[in-house]
Amino acid sequence: MVGNTAIGNRNSVLLRGNNNTCLGAGVMAGVLGVGGEEPTGNNNCVIGLEALFHNTTGYTNSTIGIYSLYSNTTGSQNCVLGDEGLYTNTTGSKQVAIVSSALRNNTIGVKNVAVGYKALKANIGGIFNTAIGYRALNSSTNGNYNTAIGYGANCSGSVQNGTAIGYGSTVNASNKIRLGGSGVTVIEGPVAYSVFSNGRFKTNISESEVKGLEFIKKLRPVVYNFDTKKFDEFLNKDIPENERKDSPQKDFSASSAIRQSGFIAQEVETAAKEVGYNFNGLHVPQNGNDNYSLAYSQFVVPLVKAVQELSKQNEELKKELDELKKIVKNNSSENSNSIETPETSLYQNAPNPFNEATTIKYSISPLSKKATLTIVSINGQKIKEFDLTGRNQNAVEINAGELAPGSYVYSLIVNDKVVDTKKMTLTK
Repeated sequence: MVGNTAIGNRNSVLLRGNNNTCLGAGVMAGVLGVGGEEPTGNNNCVIGLEALFHNTTGYTNSTIGIYSLYSNTTGSQNCVLGDEGLYTNTTGSKQVAIVSSALRNNTIGVKNVAVGYKALKANIGGIFNTAIGYRALNSSTNGNYNTAIGYGANCSGSVQNGTAIGYGSTVNASNKIRLGGSGVTVIEGPVAYSVFSNGRFKTNISESEVKGLEFIKKLRPVVYNFDTKKFDEFLNKDIPENERKDSPQKDFSASSAIRQSGFIAQEVETAAKEVGYNFNGLHVPQNGNDNYSLAYSQFVVPLVKAVQELSKQNEELKKELDELKKIVKNNSSENSNSIETPETSLYQNAPNPFNEATTIKYSISPLSKKATLTIVSINGQKIKEFDLTGRNQNAVEINAGELAPGSYVYSLIVNDKVVDTKKMTLTK
């Protein structure tokens, strides 16, 4: 019992503890007189009515404010500035609570920091949380490793490792970061957002797992409005009604009026499942409080794959067409460059592809002495030839029954010169 200083009624620091400083009625009064243990805590500095009232062995606590650390028994190394700060704390240690009711309901949580009125107020056993702002993290009960900065910034329930930054921002699932509340209309910075991408740390690399064209073709681009007020109510449904009434009214008109361009997350989920794509651009709710979301930057990868696939198809078709043109020229009596005049032309058959019948239109100069329409298979075999000289018609009709399913080229040959060559396809 050395080094104690006590000013005020019902102070008990002089009984057993050492190096304590108390100022205020009932400070560190403990349970003396009701059958309890006499206070033995050391090195405490306490100012305020019944502050650290039930302390027994708790040590090195510094608290200023009425009823601050009121229920503390063995909790140590806490710092409180504000009325009822850490009010129900019993054994929690190494915590900082600044402004009234900060960490008020904490009992066994440790190493939390709360700065702001009712910051971390509902916390009971959560650890390593940081709350800065009026009512920051005020509905988190047993969440750990959470950070909330801003008025009403919150991580609900027992969320772990959440980060909420900005007025009214709410995290509703573990390992999530939310920037700004539902009323935010723009998030920007001087540089583009970057994602870790270093080959030194990437394992199990696979190109075949990326779904390109088959995935992209199933997506439905839409334009829509997002009801940010309704979404905000969903995020904050667990906050007590009296707490919500005391909060300032939010204006969601600007954010809800934006005509958004994008996809519907549930449709993206269905498309990914249909093609067997484990697509990490989609966040599926982890619990009843969580929500769907899309990372649009991740769509770049399947889009690139789709472009590569289309490019390969185009190269193959071009190569095939070039080979077919060579075959047609070799079958003509004279190889020459294609010619086309307003009076002599060959048109694309329609429909193409076809499965019943198709029509090939053409026009021939009246000065032409000889004109034929030749159909050649992909392997160079001449299938049909139509003599067009003296015809009054300007079209030839091909029935599906005349050909086997496959790709063909047809050419208009006038005066033994190839006017033009085109491709047609007969489907099954």
